[in-house]
Amino acid sequence: MKDGKHIEAMLNYTHAIKIQPNNHEFYSNRSLAFLKLEQHYHAREDSLKVIQLNPTWPKVSRYCIGNRRSLFIKSSGEISQLR
Repeated sequence: MKDGKHIEAMLNYTHAIKIQPNNHEFYSNRSLAFLKLEQHYHAREDSLKVIQLNPTWPKVSRYCIGNRRSLFIKSSGEISQLR
């Protein structure tokens, strides 16, 4: 995604998730792609899936809470799950 191909990345991770639906890294990476595309609802949904699959994965907090914490507080009452 460093080259700005966020739509392509999102589509590739979506395909990978269909093949390996329990791979938390795919959801984490797709969440970042969604954030770059300003698709915050989808980024949040993928973040919650990462937490469900691997609650200790450190990137979920960096990508999905980080600088966008207020966004998630506004969009969901489930912020306690993201802490």
